[in-house]
Amino acid sequence: MKNYKIVSNKLIVKLGVSFLLIIFIIGIVYVLLTFYFVEKFYSKTTQVLNNNVARHLVEEKFKNISPFLEDGSVNSLLFDDIMHDMMAVNRAIEVYLLNESGEVLYSVVLDKNQHEKKTNKVDVKPIKEFLGKEADYILGDDPRDLGAKKIFSAAHFTKGEHKGYIYILF
Repeated sequence: MKNYKIVSNKLIVKLGVSFLLIIFIIGIVYVLLTFYFVEKFYSKTTQVLNNNVARHLVEEKFKNISPFLEDGSVNSLLFDDIMHDMMAVNRAIEVYLLNESGEVLYSVVLDKNQHEKKTNKVDVKPIKEFLGKEADYILGDDPRDLGAKKIFSAAHFTKGEHKGYIYILF
């Protein structure tokens, strides 16, 4: 009879520990999934809300002033003015001037030394998908962090013989 109670108590303890372990694992999975989906929802919402930022920038700033000077170099004063306007709205915004193949011609970023890894080229496929509205949530390359993907807004521009994209990361 005594052995029966000892075996019974050990079984109850094992079942209790197993049950608590299962509840703990389910709780951890729930928290991780919640953070994952909240991040996705935040990114998608931010992209939808800022969808037309680059297009408005091109329409407003490039209407009377070219992003390039007569010698073909980038009009850095125009981009400094653009960054001043953008920084008033969101200090994390990064503005890039890209040619049609995705090469970074000029960038206006608050902290230019944040990442050591840099690239001078951005994949234009996500930009073309974004402009073609083929998808509602698209991540693009971050020129300051190789391999990183971020939400963005983009617009195509043509000014004289120059063509390219304004690419804004949030």
